[in-house]
Amino acid sequence: MPKKTSSELERFALTAKRAAELIDISMDTLNRYRADTRVGWIQGVHWFQLPGGEYRYNRELLEDWLANLHDPTAHQMAIEAFRTSLLSHRRKRTT
Repeated sequence: MPKKTSSELERFALTAKRAAELIDISMDTLNRYRADTRVGWIQGVHWFQLPGGEYRYNRELLEDWLANLHDPTAHQMAIEAFRTSLLSHRRKRTT
């Protein structure tokens, strides 16, 4: 399997600082968005907490969320596409 480039890894592993910069908000606002379920961010989808307590953010879904603030249904489609892309979502083949 080819080694992933840093840009590929960053797709799902933005630091909090980079995530805030990406969508042009403060760190306080980023933390509020993560904690406020009304914003619609989902743990394990939009953000992840590492064992050491640090948070990482999904670049593609944050960009899609921002682009679709006016259309939650469109963003929901992006969430489902992300979930479908996960290895854990794939069915095992039966022979």
